[in-house]
Amino acid sequence: MSETILVVVEQREGKLNRVSWETLVAGQSLAAEMGWTLEAAVAGNGVSAIAGEVAAKKVSKIHALESPAFSPYTPEGFSAGLKQF
Repeated sequence: MSETILVVVEQREGKLNRVSWETLVAGQSLAAEMGWTLEAAVAGNGVSAIAGEVAAKKVSKIHALESPAFSPYTPEGFSAGLKQF
């Protein structure tokens, strides 16, 4: 049975924040150690470029959650969007 680690990365104005990169690195390390797969979810409006950056980081699958509802960022909007995922 294959296990999966899902990292939800945060972006603002088209750039991932530092803690998202750190979380991806930790996810990569854990996935390699456990023999699991690593997936990432990127939420926002116009996140295709960011999804491409994340895909280059040993991530087996990217979930690009695109919606104008994510812009401007609000905690409520972000939470509602992730619920749909």
